[in-house]
Amino acid sequence: MVREEEAKYQRELADAREFVERWRHAGPALEEQHWRELQELDDETARRMTLDLFKLWRPNEFDDLGIGMVEQQRLFAKLRQREAKGAKKR
Repeated sequence: MVREEEAKYQRELADAREFVERWRHAGPALEEQHWRELQELDDETARRMTLDLFKLWRPNEFDDLGIGMVEQQRLFAKLRQREAKGAKKR
């Protein structure tokens, strides 16, 4: 078991080292491309990209985040009524 864990650790370490080495070569070129694309970005495209990001955050056109609270309060009201009826019978 210990040898398997050590072998797994060594593979992960080798993978991490390979990633760092690849990034060392590719990173500067990718960063340069990234900044060039940002400089060429026009306002309308940036607006569309921002709206697309907001759609990921809130995919529905209406907000249904409170629906669970409404159902919960309805249940609490029913329980309160049952307890009130039970207290009157005692």
